[in-house]
Amino acid sequence: MHSRDPQKSNIKFQEEFERTLAVPDDGIANFSGFVFPSANYRKYLFRAKCIFNRATFIGPADFSGATFTEVAIFSEAVFLQQAIFPASRFMKDAVFAWATFAHGADFRVVQVMQEARFHEATFA
Repeated sequence: MHSRDPQKSNIKFQEEFERTLAVPDDGIANFSGFVFPSANYRKYLFRAKCIFNRATFIGPADFSGATFTEVAIFSEAVFLQQAIFPASRFMKDAVFAWATFAHGADFRVVQVMQEARFHEATFA
């Protein structure tokens, strides 16, 4: 999950991603440090507290229309391609502190029910 190998299997990666989301005994899906070969989570329903601290998204990260029912933390995450979040919903906090958006970010029509934090985030 943390490998930067460009030949890493996206299918196996996504299977592990689903397992991590499905089995959070403590209600937390921890993706810290994961290197996402692709991220197509359009209209995805995230029910666990999601921690993407220091995660790297190699390709476009598409979270458009996704719903996060718990806190979503993307602190120090690196989006090497576009970060796509239009019409996504954060039912609790959305934390993007110290995140890096290398090729733009789309947060049009995003709903954040509690607090959105972009402290020290970098936008190219």
